Amino acid sequence: MNELLFECYNVPSVSYGISSLWSYYYNSEDCNNLEDAIIIDSGNFSTHLIPVFEGKFQLKHAKSSMIRDHMYFAQDYRQELDDSLEKSHLEKSDHIIQFPFQFSSAPEMTEEELERQAEKKREHSKKLSEITARIRNEKLEKKELDLIEFQEILNYAETDNLSLFESKLKEYGFENKQELIAEIKKNESSIKKARDKDLGIVSVEHKETPAFDLIEIPDDQLSPEDLKEKRKQKLMKANIEARERIRAAKLEEERKKEEEINRDNELKQNNFAFWLEQIKNKRKDILDKMSQKEAIKNELSNRKSHASQLRMKSIAGLASQDSNPTQNGGSRKKKDADSDDDFGLDDSDWNIYLDISKEDFEAEDNLEAELIQVNEILLQNDPDFLLNIDENSRREIEDSLFYKYISGTQKPILENPAVPQSISSIRYGGDQLSNDIDIKSLSEFEKKKLAAEIESETLKEIKARSYQIHLNVERIRVPEILFEPMIIGVDQSGITEVIENLWKLFPVGSSAKRNVFITGCGFSKVPGLDSRLYKDLTPILPVETPLSIKLARDLSDDGWRGAAKWSRNFSSSPETKSLFESVSVTRKTYEEFGGEYLKEHLFSNLYHNQKN
Repeated sequence: MNELLFECYNVPSVSYGISSLWSYYYNSEDCNNLEDAIIIDSGNFSTHLIPVFEGKFQLKHAKSSMIRDHMYFAQDYRQELDDSLEKSHLEKSDHIIQFPFQFSSAPEMTEEELERQAEKKREHSKKLSEITARIRNEKLEKKELDLIEFQEILNYAETDNLSLFESKLKEYGFENKQELIAEIKKNESSIKKARDKDLGIVSVEHKETPAFDLIEIPDDQLSPEDLKEKRKQKLMKANIEARERIRAAKLEEERKKEEEINRDNELKQNNFAFWLEQIKNKRKDILDKMSQKEAIKNELSNRKSHASQLRMKSIAGLASQDSNPTQNGGSRKKKDADSDDDFGLDDSDWNIYLDISKEDFEAEDNLEAELIQVNEILLQNDPDFLLNIDENSRREIEDSLFYKYISGTQKPILENPAVPQSISSIRYGGDQLSNDIDIKSLSEFEKKKLAAEIESETLKEIKARSYQIHLNVERIRVPEILFEPMIIGVDQSGITEVIENLWKLFPVGSSAKRNVFITGCGFSKVPGLDSRLYKDLTPILPVETPLSIKLARDLSDDGWRGAAKWSRNFSSSPETKSLFESVSVTRKTYEEFGGEYLKEHLFSNLYHNQKN
């Protein structure tokens, strides 16, 4: 600093001092007679305690400690620590630091814009319908032309020129006359159905049951062509019977569902309370199954668990079944080695994992679909039940210690609520709605728009919370280090103990035991420091001893003001000017002793011999 001032700025002289001492000097009523006191200088990185005795600063007794921002001093640390996570206390003390984030939502559209959008969709659909109709007409015209050609080919069969008829069949890809007749009937039916559809006639399709006259005839009585036809009839009959079985099974399933619905409706009408209790129990069973599956999934994630080991055995068994068997001959050991070595070389081998997990995924989807269905039934018949479930879930989350630490008193946002937020807000007046909104007077469009706004606000709130830090317990724990350094494992005395030890060095009755001055821009600006010091220091003093704790008028800049005041006072008169020059480092002193040389005075650092 000396080199900079003297070489670059050519200052005639400079005097160095401690900002906290000059701040005390500036704030003193009598600058020539400084009162005995304890100065607490709290900076951004350390806190210094400097005693003043008989107008002199006792710098050899100064101590320091780390500090932080965004805190306050607890008046009763133990009590506030016990109450720090109570809801009433969190509402006052929880501080939220919100970091910036970006959230993009879909632009809102007015009713006119939605109507224009719907009109565009209708026009687009109309154009697609016209294109589809044109393509259908082209296909219909082609089928009519094909029908005319097929009928002309069939007419050749009535003539004596059979060779021409057979050549025409081969040319059009038919093996015999029966295939040609079947294709003609198929085209006639398709053309008739299309014409009836254009005219708006609902045609009832009568399917003729194909004849299976060759199935019961023994093979030795049939020609090669008949045997070929017999095999075809067997396949056709098997397909028809399979379709009939599937159709019958679907009808039976629909009948059972209809009977179940009828029984359910009958029970609902005759005994509503019992029916509602059954629905609630069904919901509970579904949730239990989902919890069990989630527990199994968590157990499978641990490779050493019993369930995970059983699953690996199943995979190994499937892998051995899917692998190609070895040829006959050779030892069993060699076969096993050969069958195991090539697993995984083919990518399809790993499909075993998909086969195992496929059923689990389908079961989870079915359970979720059932839960949604049951929730919809309960929402229509007993909405308070679901609302109470969501409220209890939120209360359970709010009561957890972890949630209080990270979210304070914010209302939890459920990941999968029983009643969706938009539905609960619109139907039952959720927190997002204003009291001026009459839900019953809203149109369907306005309700949908309101639901979209609520959903967008919910998503925005979720993202905002992910960019937040909550300070609650930390607000008193961090500054408490100043009073209890052992909290962070530092074996040092707290500020109260240091002041008590300093007071013991002063004679009995010294005014230093009555005055405490606080300055600096660190912990000095943390609220509650002066009142906490008064509370902790009062029991140390004799009964009815007055105690004055004073803060600098400007904690940050009074050090500079004190230095300016001191320099003006000492350089204004010839009597004090010589004293001011004696404590200043001149250019000559700098050139003789170097840039590290300092001169001692009342407000500067003093040389202290550690050996003594």
